[in-house]
Amino acid sequence: MTVGLEHYLVLSAVLFCIGLYGALTKRNAVIVLMC
Repeated sequence: MTVGLEHYLVLSAVLFCIGLYGALTKRNAVIVLMC
């Protein structure tokens, strides 16, 4: 079974979205704690 370029792009996109969501929620939590 070979991993195609499509699978790699989808996996990287999912990981990027999860990381971006985590960064946004973490930043929002910091702003809420500061205010």
